[in-house]
Amino acid sequence: MISDMPRIPLRSLLLTLAVCILSHLSFSAQALSLFVLVIAVPVMAMLLLIYGIHLLRKTTPERILKFKTTVIQALLVAVSLAGTLHGQRHLYRKVETTMQPLIDAAEAFHAKTGKYPDDSDRLVPQHLAEIPACPVNGRLPHYMKKQPNSFIPFPGPAVGDDGFIVTCYTMMFWKYTYDSQTHKWFGWD
Repeated sequence: MISDMPRIPLRSLLLTLAVCILSHLSFSAQALSLFVLVIAVPVMAMLLLIYGIHLLRKTTPERILKFKTTVIQALLVAVSLAGTLHGQRHLYRKVETTMQPLIDAAEAFHAKTGKYPDDSDRLVPQHLAEIPACPVNGRLPHYMKKQPNSFIPFPGPAVGDDGFIVTCYTMMFWKYTYDSQTHKWFGWD
């Protein structure tokens, strides 16, 4: 019975583990999820279909073993994808946690003066010891007071009568932004 068990290639296990770990360390590793979705999932689905049809046509121990191995490989792809998505959520929470002191300082400034600061430098040192850096790239976040017109660099979320946005770049052109009016974070390109 034990000889009927498929052997999982060590490199498949190591690749799955590497994808999950890297996805928790870097937004750039999130590009791996695109690879998994575009290439690995269709290939695994095709192999499952082919081996399943072969298995239905003629059942042999070799075909059963190939089918079991392919099922296990497909499960490893699913684990890699789940690890990537979990890593993405982990990194977004890290950005949110790191930027929370800046958000709280801007709200405290608003409570004291009745308006939001024009830039984040006005919060230091009275409301904030220092402006936190984005955990993704170590750069300062892009803070912008909302303005009623749309002739500004980030026209969408930065248009409004009162409020501010805080933006960190995550991966390539992808941005993760906090909107003070909705009190929510969102990603955009």
